[in-house]
Amino acid sequence: LHRSVRRARDIYKPLHELIAVLPDDASGSFNRHLCDRAFDLFVQFDSQENPFVFPHNFSDVRDSLSGLKLEIERRRLRCYARIRLLKRFHTSCLACLVVTAVGAVISAVLVTAHAVAGFAAVAACGGSCLPKKKVKKELTRLNQLNAASKGTLVMNDIDTVNSLVDRLQTAVEGDRVLIQFALNRGRERHPIQEVLKQLRKNQQSFEPLLSELEVQIYLCFNAVNKARMLLLQEICLYPNL
Repeated sequence: LHRSVRRARDIYKPLHELIAVLPDDASGSFNRHLCDRAFDLFVQFDSQENPFVFPHNFSDVRDSLSGLKLEIERRRLRCYARIRLLKRFHTSCLACLVVTAVGAVISAVLVTAHAVAGFAAVAACGGSCLPKKKVKKELTRLNQLNAASKGTLVMNDIDTVNSLVDRLQTAVEGDRVLIQFALNRGRERHPIQEVLKQLRKNQQSFEPLLSELEVQIYLCFNAVNKARMLLLQEICLYPNL
């Protein structure tokens, strides 16, 4: 895309330089030399390909990101479900420990020998209640999935870039139609003048679009890099997960 922006500026530069030296009302000063110069530049412009026409489009990238986002969301939901299940299991274990401990105390009071069996039961129940490590593992995995999910937000930036590319592509094609109209009329002065006037008007919106696209490309790559760094940080915290 950066190359396309530079290419567009290179294609338009000769025309815009000519337009810059023309007065607002060029009827009196638009001589044969300027007319021939404009015609030659029209021929040159018409021979160039539209820099914003690509063999591929952004819909494929967006579809891939959309599918990735859905898969991440499914995994997040499964992770949440496992965490809730483990927490409920942990709560049940705590209740088991309390009941067993109370029973052990009562047994100790009634029959001293039973105290040994009671405390053995407490140990057995406590030993089976070890979901904390699993919960921690699931929480770590959830943090990684959350970081990966933030990376899919770049779809918004891609949509903006795609919209700007479409507008620029349409603008170039519109200017091409104007120039072809003048070329079809030969080196007639009036059609060339009128086309130059319209190109001057179009320039006022075309240049800002190019600049906006450059900014959006930077923002898009910046968002991708930030999301990637965040995900790598989460992965590096627990590389053996």
